[in-house]
Amino acid sequence: MDAAKGSVIIPIISAMGGVGKTTVSLMLAYKAVRDGLNTLILDLDPTAGLTLRVFGDIGYQALLEQGKTLMNLIRQFNKGAKVNLTDYATLMGYARGYGIDVMAEFNEVKVLAPGEEFEEFFAERQYMDVGNIIWNILDKAGVNQFNVVIVDTAPFFDRRYTLIAVRRASKAVVVVRPIVTDIMRTERMIKKLMNFFQEEDRQPPKFIIVFNFDPQRLAREATTVIKSLGIKVFKGEVGEGSKPSFRAVQGEGSRMLERRLRDFISNFKDYVEFSRYAIPYFKAFGDDFPHESIKKSDVMHLELAMNQIMRFYGLEGESPYEEEEE
Repeated sequence: MDAAKGSVIIPIISAMGGVGKTTVSLMLAYKAVRDGLNTLILDLDPTAGLTLRVFGDIGYQALLEQGKTLMNLIRQFNKGAKVNLTDYATLMGYARGYGIDVMAEFNEVKVLAPGEEFEEFFAERQYMDVGNIIWNILDKAGVNQFNVVIVDTAPFFDRRYTLIAVRRASKAVVVVRPIVTDIMRTERMIKKLMNFFQEEDRQPPKFIIVFNFDPQRLAREATTVIKSLGIKVFKGEVGEGSKPSFRAVQGEGSRMLERRLRDFISNFKDYVEFSRYAIPYFKAFGDDFPHESIKKSDVMHLELAMNQIMRFYGLEGESPYEEEEE
């Protein structure tokens, strides 16, 4: 358990934007509720990307007007009010009230939207440990009533949000595309996070790397390199009317990718492990999830990848597909 007794905190982080953090956060929530875990998604991205994806623009505006946000919870706590997190988090099933359908599995998942005042909050506390402040308030608001708290956050370009996400976590999920730029920036991010913890004389978190494959962007050679590391790559679906591009990594670029990946593994072997399963790109995950049902074949790939993360956190979920995949 990480932040508070009874809660497992799962930050989903990345060095770059557009790698699929929000999709992974939703996938993991899908897996957690199917395993019977009381699940909260904490949207720590100031752009509210996950909240907007679930509730839409109208729904998010309604949450702001109702004060159902993290920033309002903090504001009320600082005024001396007794706060309960369940009064500020919103069931995903409520999205239907804003004309947006969600899969039935998500009905009981709660989302805590970020709010619109993060910059002011940071400016007023520029010399303070904002991450510790926020988690202390969440503790007092009852975050420990959830079995799992999944933290979706902004890319490391603005490291403040990543630092908040990992502040109380002993482990974190890192989503990476198997391209040289992603690998190099992820390496720098992990080094900076480790330095941050070491400066405080604290044990750095351990990381699990999850590769996300989009066949429209990644090269055939990238798949070969990842498979050479013993990682299972499922065949994804290309969106209608589009064709995969295999020109991103070729020749020397392919060899560079392999070198960077192997150096990455060597440099961080004590702090990093790799999921056995890469996340395949499926149009349903990218465009429709969590609003429409998922095909059984796609669920298998999701379950296998997410089960690796659950086990990384000591949550021994069951997947009926593991024996089938073997």
